[in-house]
Amino acid sequence: MRRVIVVDGTFLKGKYKGTLLVASAQDGDFHLYPIAFAIVDSENDIAWNWFFRCLLSIIPDAPNLVFISDRAQSIEKAILELYPASHHGICRFHLLNNIKVKFRSKSFLPLFEAAADAYTFQEFEVVFRDIQNSNPKLAKYLEEADLKKWARCSAPSNRYNIMTTNIVESLNSMITLTTCFYERREKAFKHNKRATPNVTKEIVLRFNDAMKQDVFQVDQHEFEVKDDKNKFVVHLKNKTCTCCVVDIDRIPCIHAIEAAKRTNMDEYKLVDHFYLTDIWAKAYAENIHPSGDVKSWVFPDSLAIFFCAPPQIRIKSGRSPKKRKRSVGEFGVPCSKSQRHKCSGYSRERHNKSTCRFPI
Repeated sequence: MRRVIVVDGTFLKGKYKGTLLVASAQDGDFHLYPIAFAIVDSENDIAWNWFFRCLLSIIPDAPNLVFISDRAQSIEKAILELYPASHHGICRFHLLNNIKVKFRSKSFLPLFEAAADAYTFQEFEVVFRDIQNSNPKLAKYLEEADLKKWARCSAPSNRYNIMTTNIVESLNSMITLTTCFYERREKAFKHNKRATPNVTKEIVLRFNDAMKQDVFQVDQHEFEVKDDKNKFVVHLKNKTCTCCVVDIDRIPCIHAIEAAKRTNMDEYKLVDHFYLTDIWAKAYAENIHPSGDVKSWVFPDSLAIFFCAPPQIRIKSGRSPKKRKRSVGEFGVPCSKSQRHKCSGYSRERHNKSTCRFPI
C-alpha cells in the first residue's frame, strides 16, 4: 500500500454501544483497504493512545508515513507521542465544514478546495492570494490550521490523492469484508492490463489530452512540453514533471505521456509499482472468513487468557422510547412560539411559510 493511513472514529448504534476506531489505507485501484479496527468506550486520549500503540507494533514510524484524520486533539497527541517522525495531515472535508460554521458562508469554499488540491506552489499562491484579498480572517484561520496539514503542495510527505477520511462505512460488518476481498481478488485475477483498472482508465484519458501538446526534446531523458498557456519540463528517467502531478500521484501526467511517446517508451513504466496489477492482487491474496462458530476459531496462546467484554458505557436514564417521537408542527404537537402564527401561503396554523408543506 501507499504509506498513507486514514484514522477515524464513529459511534456504534447496535445492541452494544461504544465507539469504533478504524485505520484504513487505499489499494492500487483507489479502493478502501482496512488495516485495523477497535471498539472502545469513547474517543478520548487514552483510547487513541492505546489504538496507536497497537498500530505501532505492525507499522513502524517513518518520515514518509502520513496519517490523515479530523482535527481531534486526542489523535494529534497520540501521533506526536508514538509517531513523531511521521506527518499528520487533516481531512479537507472536516476543515471545509469548520469554515462553513465559523464564517457562515459557502462563497469561499471553491477557493479553499482549489488551494487544497493545488499540485504546485505557484498554483497555490495564486488561489491563496485571492483568499487573502477577499477574506483576510479566513486566510489567517487557514494559516493557523497549518498549511502543511491541509494543502497538498505543502505536505512534507506525499499524501497522493487521499484528502478526506470517509472510511468508516467500509467496516460495517465482517460479511462485507468477506465478500469485498473475494470480489476484488477475482477482479484482479481477470484483469489483463499491467496497471489496475482505474489507473488504466486514467492513463487512457490523459493519453487523449496529451495529443494536444507540443514537445521539444532537450536530451535523451529531458523534454519541454508546451500547451496554450504554459510550458513544462519532463525528465523521464527521474519520473518528474514541473506540473508535479506525476511526482505526487505517481501516475504519468499528460506531459510525461507525450514525452514518452517521442521515445517509444511504454508509459506504464512511469507508473508506480503500487498501481501494478500484480501488487494489487497480493493485497487480497488471503481470505477473510465470515464470523461463524467462535468455538472453532484458533487464537494465539497470548490471547487465550483474555476475556473480551463490551466497553463500559453510560446508560441513558429513563425508559427506551418504543414509538417515534413526532416533531414540532406535526398533527397534535404544539408549535413553538415562533411558529404559532399563521402561514401566509395557506393560512394554516402550527407552521410558517418556510416550513409549509402545501405552498401555493
